[in-house]
Order: sequence, then structure tokens, then C-alpha cells
Amino acid sequence: MTSHSSLTLYTIEDALLGLIEAREDILSSEQTDETPAELAAIETALADYVRQEIRKCDGIHHFLNAAKAAEREARDEAERMEKRARRIKASMDRLKSICVEVMAMAGTKRIDGTAGRYLLRKGNGGLAPLVVQEDILPENFRDITVRVPKQWWRELLASLPPEEMPGESTIVTLADESANARIRECLKHMEIPGAHLGERGESLIIK
Repeated sequence: MTSHSSLTLYTIEDALLGLIEAREDILSSEQTDETPAELAAIETALADYVRQEIRKCDGIHHFLNAAKAAEREARDEAERMEKRARRIKASMDRLKSICVEVMAMAGTKRIDGTAGRYLLRKGNGGLAPLVVQEDILPENFRDITVRVPKQWWRELLASLPPEEMPGESTIVTLADESANARIRECLKHMEIPGAHLGERGESLIIK
């Protein structure tokens, strides 16, 4: 990211740079009851600067160019760091998965190291994963979300089931998806074609 010192290479006038720095300091510091007034004063001073110096636009022009380049550089760096974080997370998850698989094959729940360190294979808690086969799931276990004119919605509610449905060009389907909460509840006491609860699996505890 371009620093304040390097921004001076773009010949930004001290007055403008000082106002920009003051504004950044206010926005990045802890907010207080005086913050709105302080920020308003900075904004007023910036507006005055622009009115007074509009014909000498080099300072503003160079700052905006420098800021645009700095923003682009920061976004690129953030994207690179996000990709790196995802790669690291994937490597961690894969190593843990391998450890769980090896420990399961060996029939051991725990491996002890030195200084009290150990690896523990533990079953996952929480809800069992729901496995849905979309093509054979009954329609009464699916929810559809549509967008229709409000007047039509009132008419539909007043005359269920409707004798005539509006044309497809006006009804917009926003979602057509399995009703997972309803499926989970019904699976407690009945079988549902195309849906079942999977194994919770295991995870690795590192101490």
C-alpha cells in the first residue's frame, strides 16, 4: 500500500495531505461523541480547499491517481492473502482427515506425544448431515419461492385454490429447493424417498 511519505512524491500540497490524513485518523480511531463534529469540520475544510484551489488541480489530480493505484494494490493483496488462507486451510483439513483415517484403520482413538500433547479422534456432534436426491424427492418436501404482483398475491390468498394462475411471464421463480428443516423433522418417524441422514463423521482434536 502506498504510504503517506510516498504520496508526497505526487506533489500533493501540504494543506490537502494534512486534511486527508486528519480525516483518516478520525475514521480509524475510536469513535466518541465529538467524532461527528470533528469529521464535519474536516469535510468542510476539504470543501473549502477544493473551492479555493480548483484551478490548481494538480494536487487533487495526483492524489486521486495515487489513491486509485493504492486501492487497486490493496485489493490485489487482499485477494492474494485470501487465496493463501484458503490453501492453508485446505492443507490443514486434509492433514486432519488423513490422521482421522489412519487412526480409524488402526482402531485407536488417541495418540500421545510429548509434553502432554496428543491427537484425539472424536465423533462429530450436532445434526447429522442431510443427504437429498433432488430428482426423486417428493414435491411436498420442496419449497418454491416466487415473485408476483402484490394485487395477485391478495387475490390468490382470497381464493385458494385459484381457478386461474397468472402467466409464467409475470411469475418469477426465485428458488425451488428442498425443505430441509421439514425433511429432518419427518425423517424422525417416516422414510422419505430421496432423503436420508448421513453419518456425522469424525474430527481430530489437537491438544
